[in-house]
Amino acid sequence: MKKLISLLFIALSFILHAEELPFFEINCNLRNADYILKGKILDEQGKIAILYDYSQEKIQEKEIIIEEFGSPKNFAIDKFYNSLIGHTIIIFVKFDSVEQKLKPAWWGWELSTLWKEGESLKSVIQPENPGGWELMAFYNDLTELEIQISNWDIFNKTFWSFKNYDDNKSRVDYLYTIFKWHPFKAEIIREINKEKEIAAKYLKNLIWDLSRQRLPTKAEICECGWIDWEENVYLELFSAFKETVGINYQKEFSDFISSLKNMLDHMKYKRSEDINERFIIEFLNFMNINPVKNWEEEKEILREIAANNSDYYNDMFAYELMEKLK
Repeated sequence: MKKLISLLFIALSFILHAEELPFFEINCNLRNADYILKGKILDEQGKIAILYDYSQEKIQEKEIIIEEFGSPKNFAIDKFYNSLIGHTIIIFVKFDSVEQKLKPAWWGWELSTLWKEGESLKSVIQPENPGGWELMAFYNDLTELEIQISNWDIFNKTFWSFKNYDDNKSRVDYLYTIFKWHPFKAEIIREINKEKEIAAKYLKNLIWDLSRQRLPTKAEICECGWIDWEENVYLELFSAFKETVGINYQKEFSDFISSLKNMLDHMKYKRSEDINERFIIEFLNFMNINPVKNWEEEKEILREIAANNSDYYNDMFAYELMEKLK
């Protein structure tokens, strides 16, 4: 019965995802943009004059060229403008270091652009699927958007403040301190991991922190639909620690396995919020891909513990747990 319930839940999730229609999503654009620019389209080649740069790190250009803005034909939007020249826009862009060009922050230029009409800002929505896209108002005025950008910028500024410290220990201390509440957890892990000489102790402590409780991530604070699936803080953390400890991998992760046995055995005595179930599932997933020498023997012990305590686990967790322990 548990397995049937889980499969139905997963199937329903995919059905709902398949029916989701695309539209401008501020969180998706904020999370992926390197630059947030207010500009004016100057010509049919897609030259855009930068009127204001909202980005944390400025673009250092007064004008940019985005070929797609050279003609309305490049946009699959019903009843669009006869000419794009002269229109004021807010665009969310990321820089592709391979192609050395600016690209839309999220899923095409249509969904990464706001068009200023009077006081309001419009973008696209797809009323029917399949079907064309239409413009609709997303903000009554620029101030509404600027407040959201400013709030997101607070997170950016807080994160990048680690660069204000002169020595690597102080920088890592700062990042470690903000990790619990800051949503940029994957970015924090990557920066700590750059300091190879001191990273191991900090990364290990972060693993213990995540094992005890779920901590807010970018995916929760700035939700962006299916893009959230691409960010796995646990995988990022386990991989960074494995890289840092090198030849000590067997010993270090054997310690975590021993702790995991205690977690699974003592979940019947603990409140659900005292143990991070997602941590357990992701740790098992990581170990299946990166096994220690005696991993199969350890899995057998873990399976026995899980089977003896399965009545104390919620259905979804119990199902996922046994799948990972096969």
